[in-house]
Amino acid sequence: MGGTFFLVFWFFWVVSCIVPAIIASNKGRSVFGWIALSMVISPLLGGIIIACLTPIGAAIEQRALASGRMRKCPRCAELVKFEAQICRYCQQTFTRTGLVAALCFLLAGCASVPMSSREADQSAKRFRPTPGYAALYIVRDVTNWTAFVEAAPVWVDGHRIGGLPVKGYFALDVSPGSHRVTTESPEHFRSVTVSAGSGECAFVVISPGFGWASVRWQLETLSQSAGRDMIRKGERVSVQQ
Repeated sequence: MGGTFFLVFWFFWVVSCIVPAIIASNKGRSVFGWIALSMVISPLLGGIIIACLTPIGAAIEQRALASGRMRKCPRCAELVKFEAQICRYCQQTFTRTGLVAALCFLLAGCASVPMSSREADQSAKRFRPTPGYAALYIVRDVTNWTAFVEAAPVWVDGHRIGGLPVKGYFALDVSPGSHRVTTESPEHFRSVTVSAGSGECAFVVISPGFGWASVRWQLETLSQSAGRDMIRKGERVSVQQ
């Protein structure tokens, strides 16, 4: 009888320790740390202590962003109210939403970039890298609202190769191994690493999304079949160095 009572008491003791841990999690503090502490000093005392502690800043920020009531200033990274027109910290103005920015891009039209010859385009679409090299293809996604958005800036291994318009793609001979493809917008920076051996092809797609005041470029790798299909539908752009 005494053993059963002890097991039941121990079970409820451990379960009760979860309550302070949940409060600790909401305040950005260690869940397992507060479970252990509550087991030693008692769940009641652990709950009282954690209830009196102030939340850690990161936890407050995360909850504020998740609620949709706040957003981060793209200039100083401080939290401001979602409806704010001017950042209270750095005086950055929020005069356009991502949708308005996208409409402005549509009105502006597609940026002019140098296109490759028809022969160079057809050669790239054979997917036969130069002997001893790998082929890196970077293509613009045209499956969504991006028909007239500005050319996407592209860097390969830290070297800018130019802007990529809608239906455009770059085809590069690169040394076998890993290579980093990068793009950026006024609001953020994005990169992806791809690998290809000698005689192989690697494919990366760049597509836009909505930002606060400008387009947000996204990068991801493509499978061989998906990559080749997108390249066949596109037009080769000359590397601009």
